[in-house]
Amino acid sequence: MTIASQIKRKVFIGKQSALGTKALANSGKTYNYRDGGLSGGLTKEAFESNTIRTDQQRQNATHGTRSVNKTLDQEFQVGGHTALLEGALRGTFAAAATTGALTTIGLNATTRTISRASGSFITDGFKVGDIVRATGFAATANNNKNLRIATVAALSLIHI
Repeated sequence: MTIASQIKRKVFIGKQSALGTKALANSGKTYNYRDGGLSGGLTKEAFESNTIRTDQQRQNATHGTRSVNKTLDQEFQVGGHTALLEGALRGTFAAAATTGALTTIGLNATTRTISRASGSFITDGFKVGDIVRATGFAATANNNKNLRIATVAALSLIHI
């Protein structure tokens, strides 16, 4: 296949409003792909019953939804696969919490606790699994290091 014929091909992936319903026109995203990366074809599910009927008639097969089994061979692109990853993970990405400078914060290296005198880490949007970086402490052991949050409370974060 020549490159000129492949340039005319486009791969659009869009979100369905319901299972088995086509995505709305112009609602998807165009994806780049590598040469020879498209393979597979259109399939249709068929379901057959093993029910033994009293009238001695065979149960007809029921048709399911049509689907395309394709392999999309492409290079990973920063921010280019967000919709696909959200679909695979069944959720949406949320922006990370940022608070800026906090002047009433303390760090206890023994208990791995970051504490604050007022406000709320929960309200600020911190979650278990987030990565935080603390700077500006007089005890410099944990300055400029990434710390993963294990527990979140209003006035404290416990890191791993």
